[in-house]
Amino acid sequence: MPFVLTPELKNAILFCMENQNETFLLDTETMGCVPAAEGDADGRRIPLPEWTPVHGFRLMEEFTGRMKNPVLQAALRQVLASRSGVFRRFREALRGYPEFDRAWHTFKQEEMGRTVDGWFSKISLAQTLAGLGEEPEETEADTVSETISDHGVTTHCISLPLAGFTPDSLKNLIRTLYARQILIRAMLK
Repeated sequence: MPFVLTPELKNAILFCMENQNETFLLDTETMGCVPAAEGDADGRRIPLPEWTPVHGFRLMEEFTGRMKNPVLQAALRQVLASRSGVFRRFREALRGYPEFDRAWHTFKQEEMGRTVDGWFSKISLAQTLAGLGEEPEETEADTVSETISDHGVTTHCISLPLAGFTPDSLKNLIRTLYARQILIRAMLK
């Protein structure tokens, strides 16, 4: 199954992240969420991004800080300061303001979505690299390296003999080199 974050999968992950009663894993074969209690005997399940009540509370603080309605902002700050039943009381305070209630849900989905997107990018890259296998050893007979200097820019080129390649193996080589280039860029950030 392709390793793609579909809207349906993203929504399932978001739903599971908010479940504070149970922990879930992503099954990389079925691309679905499964309860962590089922285990990971075959090594194909990955923990979902961490999302605790502390994350939710910080999100409510951030949303309240951006609030443009001073009356509602004051009410929400009072709810947050109480620290007792804060999640339920926050939702109740917003119910009287449907526009802000919708804005809260949109804000929460977008912020949690960014968390899922970043997490999925990392595991997707790891899955891609794991599927590439080990890089073959280079020998002097396999490659010829040369340096080309053009207008003060030095480029290192590697020439590969193409006789042993099929079109599919060339495509795989290009994909491998591209994936490694992405990994190197990510590591340098």
